[in-house]
Amino acid sequence: MISISIPLFQCSDEMIIGSYLESLERFYPEIKNYASNSDQWEIILSLFNDPQDKQNAVQILGQVIVLLVHHISKINLDEMLCNWMKTMLFDERDYNLFNERSGIKLLVKHVGELWRALKDKKAENIYQ
Repeated sequence: MISISIPLFQCSDEMIIGSYLESLERFYPEIKNYASNSDQWEIILSLFNDPQDKQNAVQILGQVIVLLVHHISKINLDEMLCNWMKTMLFDERDYNLFNERSGIKLLVKHVGELWRALKDKKAENIYQ
């Protein structure tokens, strides 16, 4: 009998996405070096207060990171993330999660910082 552990798959996925993100950051150092100020970042993270939205955002951002790597030479870092997702034919429900809200525009260059922060917040919620 084979026993499969879901957290093991999640960890594996996060490691793979992390390596894709590292590749993306090597090609575009601006992604790795981009950092929002703390006030702006608090507002951005507050857009994902709902635990389900946070979990969905982490999963969707993982898909976005993989697709960005596959289209690495054609990326506009200052494009709104939701607009880029539309062109990549994401579901409307998925790209609307990253639509401009409260005057905050999430850009393609935010994906690394956002994925890491939401992934860490998701982990915090699990262990609280």
